[in-house]
Amino acid sequence: MKRLIFAQEHDIFRESVARFIDTEIAPHTEVWRHAGIVERSAYLKAGAAGLLCIWADPQFGGTGVDDLRFDQIVIEESMRRGDIAFYIHLHSNLVASYIDKLGSSVLRSRLMPKIVSGEIILAIAMTEAAKSRSNEGDTRRRRLANQRSHLQ
Repeated sequence: MKRLIFAQEHDIFRESVARFIDTEIAPHTEVWRHAGIVERSAYLKAGAAGLLCIWADPQFGGTGVDDLRFDQIVIEESMRRGDIAFYIHLHSNLVASYIDKLGSSVLRSRLMPKIVSGEIILAIAMTEAAKSRSNEGDTRRRRLANQRSHLQ
């Protein structure tokens, strides 16, 4: 079934993304899964191929094309042909956009070129503050219980 939202330029782009994923990502997925990490070189290659932060300003190395369909193609082909642990969409569409939209001009000038090229790999880190406090309390209670048992 032909999808009507894509134009010929999107089809051409999809072919190039598919070729990139088939040659640069898919052959390494098993090794990466066993290692538990995607090699940094994958992001550098994606950056060189123009697949990271497509929307970014040309002064930072992007195309400046703010057409989500191109990003959608990268996501679709990455999931279809590559490795689900290669979080190219998280890097390009979630985290980088915060830096681009909310960062100062100094911060954007310093980071965005390296983000677009793949020299810097972006991710999200979270903690469970309530859980760590709970664990801290459990540890403290165990320590007190052990001290009491040694005193008896």
